[in-house]
Amino acid sequence: MAYVKARDFKNALICFQQALKKSPNDSKCIMFVGNCYNELGEYTKAVEYFQLAINKGGINATLAGNISDTYQKLGNNPKALYWLQVRCSLDPMEAKKRKTIALIKKLQNPLSNPKGSLDAPDYLSGLAESHTWQNNLLPIKVCILKNPKRPEIYADFRRIAKAALDEWCTAIGGAMRYEFVDLPSRASLVCTYTDDPSEVRSDHEVGTNGNTTVHIANINNQIDRTNSVILVAKKSGGKRLSPATIMKLCMHEIGHAMGLNGHSPNNHDVMFWTSNVPTIRPALSERDKNTIKRLYVEYNKTQ
Repeated sequence: MAYVKARDFKNALICFQQALKKSPNDSKCIMFVGNCYNELGEYTKAVEYFQLAINKGGINATLAGNISDTYQKLGNNPKALYWLQVRCSLDPMEAKKRKTIALIKKLQNPLSNPKGSLDAPDYLSGLAESHTWQNNLLPIKVCILKNPKRPEIYADFRRIAKAALDEWCTAIGGAMRYEFVDLPSRASLVCTYTDDPSEVRSDHEVGTNGNTTVHIANINNQIDRTNSVILVAKKSGGKRLSPATIMKLCMHEIGHAMGLNGHSPNNHDVMFWTSNVPTIRPALSERDKNTIKRLYVEYNKTQ
């Protein structure tokens, strides 16, 4: 438990496994093993041990909550919702918490339940919607706004946002170009950053620290402007997130800005429904690239 407190889950796991050799039917210890696997990103093993804990000692509110958390990280929101509701039934006080009520609402939202095969070449058909940018707006005019409350972050954020834009545009190919402008009034894609979590709160993304608003023109059902906000610190004045984490968030939100309205069910894709899993790399997966390429190259004329 000292290792757990220190967040050294690798050594904690070793200790719990040694304990299980002496007490193989200890359901609490089995649950702790599952918790360690969950923290280490081995979610399938975590679920196996949680199920074993149920078999040995029955279900309780804490265990149900742990299972729900693991299924969220796996991207299986229906099962995450089920186990969260089990937790609430076992602990009525949990059901009254604002955080729990908000999480249930998010897990019930269709946009938080991406469909499609985990290993298909792309996930375009599983998105809620997809749109392309209007050709007459190319190259997209991009403005990276400086947050006056955190000016010291601007240079690095601009560099990271540019790298994210470059990755998406390279994946799309010649069908997408952009150029920077200085004023948001001249831009069709505005991107900024914040250290205020309330500014990136979303009704359909759990654990993704960013938010993108996409405006679709009625005349042709294509994108004419977007606004993205990225959380770069967990609290006002707090320590800045790592460049890799900020890159993941930029990649995800710019994917929405490019027209991908919805999420991938595969936690190896940038467009997975939450960035709070270690398997998401700060770079486009082949499925991300194939999806955006299909949207712009194969379907651009029909959008």
